[in-house]
Amino acid sequence: MREAVLAVDLGTSGVKAAVVALDGELAGFAERPYDLIQGDDPACVEQDAVRWWTASRDAMRDAAAAARGVRIVGASIGGQGPSLVPVDESGLPLHNAIIWMDRRAEPERRALSERAGSEVSVYSNVPKAMWLRLHRPDVYAKTRWFLQSWDYIAYRLTGVAVASSFAGATVFPRELLAAADLDPAKFPGEHLMGTPVGTIGEDAASDLGTAAFVVAGGVNDSTATVIGGGLVRRGLALDLGGTSGGISLAWDRPLNADGLTAWPAPTPGLFVCGGPLATAGRALLWFMAVAGFAPGDYAGVEGEAARTPAGAEGLVFLPYLAGERTPLWDDNARGVFFGLRDGHSRGHLARAVFEGVAFGMRHVVDVLREQGGAIEELRVMGGQAKVKLWNQVKADVLGVPVSVPTVTEGAVMGEAVLAVAGAGRASDVASAASRFLKEAARFEPDPATAPVYEARYRTYRELYPRLKDLMRSGGE
Repeated sequence: MREAVLAVDLGTSGVKAAVVALDGELAGFAERPYDLIQGDDPACVEQDAVRWWTASRDAMRDAAAAARGVRIVGASIGGQGPSLVPVDESGLPLHNAIIWMDRRAEPERRALSERAGSEVSVYSNVPKAMWLRLHRPDVYAKTRWFLQSWDYIAYRLTGVAVASSFAGATVFPRELLAAADLDPAKFPGEHLMGTPVGTIGEDAASDLGTAAFVVAGGVNDSTATVIGGGLVRRGLALDLGGTSGGISLAWDRPLNADGLTAWPAPTPGLFVCGGPLATAGRALLWFMAVAGFAPGDYAGVEGEAARTPAGAEGLVFLPYLAGERTPLWDDNARGVFFGLRDGHSRGHLARAVFEGVAFGMRHVVDVLREQGGAIEELRVMGGQAKVKLWNQVKADVLGVPVSVPTVTEGAVMGEAVLAVAGAGRASDVASAASRFLKEAARFEPDPATAPVYEARYRTYRELYPRLKDLMRSGGE
């Protein structure tokens, strides 16, 4: 019987579970949706962690049932972040998860930065825990563990609490916990992704319809996508896809100035440079909903956009629907359609959305190039990779070939790689990643579109600096 691993991506809009054979073949797949919880305060964005668990359990069960003739030997769970959930000893949530989109703890983050004597990262979950201690003291008092989203699912499976991430990252720095006046006993120990956390219990295995297997430490979905995209060579870049999206370049030194981030890559001697966007994939979903496209009608929106010429006849879109991350890092940035006139149709707006997201990626790429980086090829992941026009637009705007793998669920494939390593079926993460990646399609840049895209991109870059103050003063 072939061996396989179970990979789970606990995303923002739903969870995906896949059974992946050790040769990289997708043997089973399932997903379950869940919703955001938003009240009157736009800074507060939560999700029901109980729903996280039931959706994950059902997706894992269905993926395992769909996989025929394989034996699951390992698993890994990754997902959205920074998202935080407080749980009791049995793993039951005591409060809705405060997810990565939530901005309520910004005052705590600023205060903590002053106490710590250095800027606390927006990726830190410590300010969220600090907010709970200050504003929900009853929840804080009852909390046994503060867990990341993926570690919460692993805890429900194994009963072992960890704070898992990539090498060099510290999820809950002890000095930061002290500065925040938080009890360090409520925060689990640090754990390296791809190393065993524990074995699932008998009840969990029976519930999933599998034999017992080892669960390896997971990581955030952006990092998992980088691993699943096989960034194992200098000059390879990855479009992270997903709700937020982003771009990462494998390079031999950290390029982390001017709003970029950099962290050690799975391959020794390389760094993953670039950073996340805020609403790349979400921009298309938003547009489809408000423009009257049926849910999931990607063929329809692509078809209308394809009938519109490159450059959308002067229409430019800023995709800052939830602020912007790399390289602006401005929560007050706002989306804009610029140049709209009566000759524009729904197809023009659709085309502008495709191009605006590509321009956002180009902005990150230009900063990378200014720091000495160079992109040889862009690999695309996620739902965006299934839209051929979008792939071609990205190739044209960035001026580099775009490669689409056979399996575009990058975070899921990355977690499968970590599961393989954790189960001892590969010598390291990099060798497992190289084994899994196979190309399905390739898009070369079209030089005929270069002049119009250069002109539209110049407009794109000029708009934010000119509108920044208005965006900040306009409020909600």
